[in-house]
Amino acid sequence: MKLMEMKWPEVERLAPQCVAICPAGSLEQHGHHLPLGTDSLIVTHLAEQLEARCREWTVLLPTLWLGASHHHLAFAGTVSASASLFTEMVTQEARCLVQAGFRRILFLNGHGGNTVPICQALAELAPEYRERPDLWLVHSTYWTTAGLSSQTVPGMQTGNLSHACEYETSMILHLRHELVDMSQAKGDRADTFQSEYFFQQAEGPLRVNVSRCFEQWTGTGAMGQPQFATPEKGERILAVTVDALTEFLTEFRGWNPTPGRRE
Repeated sequence: MKLMEMKWPEVERLAPQCVAICPAGSLEQHGHHLPLGTDSLIVTHLAEQLEARCREWTVLLPTLWLGASHHHLAFAGTVSASASLFTEMVTQEARCLVQAGFRRILFLNGHGGNTVPICQALAELAPEYRERPDLWLVHSTYWTTAGLSSQTVPGMQTGNLSHACEYETSMILHLRHELVDMSQAKGDRADTFQSEYFFQQAEGPLRVNVSRCFEQWTGTGAMGQPQFATPEKGERILAVTVDALTEFLTEFRGWNPTPGRRE
């Protein structure tokens, strides 16, 4: 079910038994070869596939396309909300859904810059709803929940998803090939340096977090190896991801209240 197509009495009746799916993307640069709407296109497709598979007990909201992308503003076309504003947007969306009667709400994220603001919003909401053990507010960044890597997706030549990379380029080639210019598909990154604590493209386990603007990482706006992308890889990535998200959503539907007990 899609919230935009429902009537309010339906929502009032069905919300307590349904999982609300709230996709979040971005409108930001993705290198010379991918469209600005890459994150929103991908996460919207994933959310729609989930709704199609679980239609009887899910309610899909429209995608939040305005993401927290200030770190991409040096590249033309990026339209961004500040992290604090995006946190407030998520907070208000969640409050409205709780008011409507939903007890299980999933924020399905498709943009790395949204991760911290979403987590901040849910952290602030937790004490607000401390008397509601029946309420679950959950954040899932799709590539983390699906565990996307060269081990989980056959045929990938790079180990992880980064930005405008082999993974994202493959998915957009499968979904909207006419929007991709593979002649311009080139990843780039600043000069590497040796560190046992930080890996610029997650080639190893991160032991510290680093925040920098994107132009300090790459001159093209892309990272990884997008030239290795194919539509067939994109189809596999999306299939693996939808399967993993469906498994989680099915389990999430059955989560029961687990109130703590003070002694």
